[in-house]
Amino acid sequence: MDELILAALQERLSPGEAARLEAWRRASPQNESHYQMMVRLWGLSDHADPLEARGSPAPSLEELRSRRPGHRPHGDRIIALARRAWRQTWPRWIAAGAAAAALLFALVRVTNAPGDSHGVLRASEFATEQAEMVTASLDDGSVVRLAPESRLRVAPAANRREVWLDGEAFFAVAKDSARPFAVRTRAGSVEVLGTRFDLRVVGEELRLVVTEGKVSLVSGDHRRLVLAGQVAHVRNGLPPVVERAVRVDSLLSWTDGFTVFQNTPLHQVARELEQRYGVRVLLPDSTIASRRVTAWFTNQSFEQVLFAICKAVDAHCSLRDNVASIEP
Repeated sequence: MDELILAALQERLSPGEAARLEAWRRASPQNESHYQMMVRLWGLSDHADPLEARGSPAPSLEELRSRRPGHRPHGDRIIALARRAWRQTWPRWIAAGAAAAALLFALVRVTNAPGDSHGVLRASEFATEQAEMVTASLDDGSVVRLAPESRLRVAPAANRREVWLDGEAFFAVAKDSARPFAVRTRAGSVEVLGTRFDLRVVGEELRLVVTEGKVSLVSGDHRRLVLAGQVAHVRNGLPPVVERAVRVDSLLSWTDGFTVFQNTPLHQVARELEQRYGVRVLLPDSTIASRRVTAWFTNQSFEQVLFAICKAVDAHCSLRDNVASIEP
C-alpha cells in the first residue's frame, strides 16, 4: 500500500488506484494514521529546517516498510523516505551538525541504562508475499524484520507479549523483565526477556539462530537454553538439537542489509559495525562506552550509520583510512 501512497504524493495515480487508496484509508484509523505519517515524511524533503521532523512519532507496527529486491521503488517505503530527506540535507548536516540528525529521530534512541519496556502489544496481523520484506516496530519497542512469504500475528494481552509466526523473521526484542516475549509456531516456541534472534519455521521444522543474549526454546515437553552464537533445530517434535553456528552472518543473509540494535551498549555496537562493514571502530574514552543504542537501518552506508549514532550519543566522530573514532 505504501507504493500507492507514494504514487499519490507524486500525483501519478490512476483513477482506479486512487479509489483503492481512498477505500484503504477509510478502512481503519490505523490506516489513516499511517497515510499521514507518509505525508509528513514526504514533506521533509521540502522543509527548510530539518528540525521540523522532530515532532514525528516513532513508527508503530502499523507503520511498515517493505522493499522488493530487484528494483528500487520511489522512496522505498517509510524508512527510505526519511533517508531520502536525510540524503538531501546531508551537506547541511556535515556543516551544521544536529539539524539533519533529527531526521533519524524515529530510528535512533539512546539511553544510559538498560531499562524496561512497558508498551502493550495491540492485535495486528501482517503477511509478506514472494520477494517482499517488512520491517516493523512493535508497541513495546521491539523490532521485527519479516522475511518473504511469512506471516506475523500479534496477540493482545495486558500481562504478556506474544506473537505467532509462520515463515521467518528476525526479532530484536525490547527488554521487559516482568513480561517475557513469546513467539509461538506450529513446531515450537521461544521465550525471551530481551534479546536478538532469527526464527524460521517450515512445516514441522524450526530453526533458531541467536545473535545476542539467550533464548529459551520449547518443543513439546523439551526445553533448551540457546545462547548467542548458537543455532538450534527442531524436527518433527523431537528434542531440540543445539550447536555452535559456524557463520551466523551467512544464516542471516536474507535480511538484506538490515542492521538493528536493541538497547545495545555502544561498545558492542562498535564491535558489530566492525564485523558488518569491515572497518575499525575506536572508543578512546570509556565514559560513553556503556551508553545504550536502540536503532535500525536498512541499506545505509557505514558513514551514514556511524554519524547517525554519533549524533544520537552526542559524540564526535571521525573517519579516516577505514578507521572510525567515537569520542565525547
